[in-house]
Amino acid sequence: MVAALAGYFAKQPAADASGRCGAHRARQARVRGGRARRQIPPCATCHGKNAEGNATFPRLAGQHAPYLLKQLLVIQNALRSAPVMHGIVQELNRDQMQAVVVYLESI
Repeated sequence: MVAALAGYFAKQPAADASGRCGAHRARQARVRGGRARRQIPPCATCHGKNAEGNATFPRLAGQHAPYLLKQLLVIQNALRSAPVMHGIVQELNRDQMQAVVVYLESI
């Protein structure tokens, strides 16, 4: 039953967030474009164009912001082994993480 539910939710399409406010578009740019100046790749590189998930990388779109923030903090503090993500989130502050997870929750 759990596998069937997981399969169902994994196949749900991500929402289109293209017509949102300026702050929303700025968050979208951060997720889709990264921060080249700080050598932070876009989330879309691994998690898919619309954060829908990609192979072994989980779907981020539509996840609850508090859950995503908690996961980023756990990875940042090396309490969970995620070498690629650790390198990405180690320089982010809490406000930057909050902006990203609010956007991800909304799509």
